[in-house]
Amino acid sequence: MMKQVAEEIGYKRLGSNINKTLKGHMRAAIRRQIIEADGNEIRALTGSITEYERDELRDVLSSVMRKGTVYDRQEVITTATHYLGFRRVTESVRKAFKSAITSAIRQDILDYDGQEIWRIA
Repeated sequence: MMKQVAEEIGYKRLGSNINKTLKGHMRAAIRRQIIEADGNEIRALTGSITEYERDELRDVLSSVMRKGTVYDRQEVITTATHYLGFRRVTESVRKAFKSAITSAIRQDILDYDGQEIWRIA
């Protein structure tokens, strides 16, 4: 499978460095719930932002934001979207993350001033 992935992204052969890199990306995709591994099988786990629960999206926000650093809301939404493996920030993605941001503010995980937000917990 790793050889097929390497070929798909443009490598002619699967060397040890490429194999190691791809395995790291696979582990990250599993942690981010993009894919799911079951023995020797791998399958897509979340094909849409709507498949994530609000608390999972709050965790993603905490993962991409450093404590005490001020961010623009849209910047955080874009970063979190890419973190989850999505390429584009669609309206449904924006809506889901806006809800997660509001929830995180209510739970004292984030604070805000207008369009600027920061992590406090």
